[in-house]
Amino acid sequence: MSYNDYLDFWFANFVLKNQKNTQSNYKNVLTRYLKPSLGYYHIKNLTPRIIENFSQSLLDKNLTNHTMEIIISVMKKSLRMARFPYELLNTNLAEYTSYPKRKLTVAELARKNMMI
Repeated sequence: MSYNDYLDFWFANFVLKNQKNTQSNYKNVLTRYLKPSLGYYHIKNLTPRIIENFSQSLLDKNLTNHTMEIIISVMKKSLRMARFPYELLNTNLAEYTSYPKRKLTVAELARKNMMI
């Protein structure tokens, strides 16, 4: 089963049981980030290295740290559930994936300091 097919299964069997806003946010992450970058891999051929490379590639997309954290959280949740309860994987491949962090720009730092 490809990761793309698994994400469709996971969405139908888990995400759709959540609130509409959660469904919409997850759908966006799946269609914009996870499926295009990782969906073509067979789920059992994913490796921690592939997942970590994907995580670090998010830095090239000029996303906010918060957006990257959401993307990685959704990916981790999907892979955690592939292990249990769905038993498609023997281990959680994303368990040790790090969250990418880019340095804040001067303008971002100023906005952040104004909120404090």
